Amino acid sequence: MDMAGDTQLLIKKQTNGLEKDMLLSYKLLCEKHSLDDRTSVYDTNNKVSHLMAERMKQICSNTSINNCAYKLETYDKPTYMHSVRVAVLCMIIGKLMNFDKNNIIELGIAGLLHDIGKLLIPINIITKPGKLDEIEKILINSHSASSAYYLRENYTSISKNVIVGVVEHHERLDGTGYPRHLKGNEISLIGRIIAVADIFEAYSSNRSYHKARTITETIEFMQKLNGLDQRILNLFICHIDKNNNVIALY
Repeated sequence: MDMAGDTQLLIKKQTNGLEKDMLLSYKLLCEKHSLDDRTSVYDTNNKVSHLMAERMKQICSNTSINNCAYKLETYDKPTYMHSVRVAVLCMIIGKLMNFDKNNIIELGIAGLLHDIGKLLIPINIITKPGKLDEIEKILINSHSASSAYYLRENYTSISKNVIVGVVEHHERLDGTGYPRHLKGNEISLIGRIIAVADIFEAYSSNRSYHKARTITETIEFMQKLNGLDQRILNLFICHIDKNNNVIALY
């Protein structure tokens, strides 16, 4: 039995699966319009799609990141798909903010891994359709700190910037977030970007505890949140067209 060969085949299969999920999420969120048709994200002649696809490929080729994503997918598929979509949104926002290639990739990684700590929370709590009790809330709210701990303990190659973004994605500018109740500029830019992407995706998608809201309802809800960086949110909103597609102009 060729154990090394089998392992490499499994890694390749996992990599292809994650890359496909990210590309499909991008395709659904952000498509370039061409007359009555839409340009596919797979069209390498299209600069927009090609740049995004290349950055996704770099993320997916990292064995540690792929391993994390695979563990999350096998533990709870909805959380995995949420994380994939958050990663794509983070990368889009990063590009709209003129981040360089490496920072966009870090944003994508942080978005992908922001909920990895949910591996440490019982699955019946994560998927509970009803209201959480106080103990369950404490466990759920521990996931951002648990995510950072999990990455530091198990994946030393993950950058400090990624871990900062992961642990701070539930912090809020008005100090009402967690785990450290940071305020304003105490919260990193990467943490503030993930916060916008996370809420936008969660609110506009079907989750175990609520049905998807429309894009309009989602935006109206987010604009009322004092804890979000409204500059980031407004920049993102400016690139949503009348058909509720995200338009990344690059």
